[in-house]
Amino acid sequence: MKKFLTTLMSLLLLLALVGCNTPNMPTGTTVPTVTEPSPPETTLPEPAGTLKADLLQNVDPDKFGQTYQITIDAKGEKVALYTDGMIHDLLIEYGSMGLEDNAFTPEYTVFSAKSMSPDSLIIICTYFPDLLPNLRVQYTGAEGNITRFLFQSGKDGSILLTEN
Repeated sequence: MKKFLTTLMSLLLLLALVGCNTPNMPTGTTVPTVTEPSPPETTLPEPAGTLKADLLQNVDPDKFGQTYQITIDAKGEKVALYTDGMIHDLLIEYGSMGLEDNAFTPEYTVFSAKSMSPDSLIIICTYFPDLLPNLRVQYTGAEGNITRFLFQSGKDGSILLTEN
């Protein structure tokens, strides 16, 4: 019985050692490692532009290479947003402006882009309320970080990017 247990234990020990064995490699050999290539760093040009807004009827969409169309209200005015130079971190939000404190409360993001070139056009079909703006535009341009509100003039119907 002792002989049987000794043989069984030796066999189990041998199997355990075989399972843990690593392949023999010559001295000085290293295991090759696979590394994912890092994505190339892309450097955006310095922001040098200012965002412009106008009624679409006053802008020629064919002059732009890239056009984005956003519909908030299909029965609303069609507004064109474009830039005269590169801008970054563009964010357009729909929301409401407080009557007493003039604080804008965003409800949702309409459009966002890491950058926008003069080759791009954004067309937004939206309704403009009479008193307070409902679209906030934020971006980094030639003058730094800019926050503006899209508003339609009550005098001539033109589209304005106002500070408040």
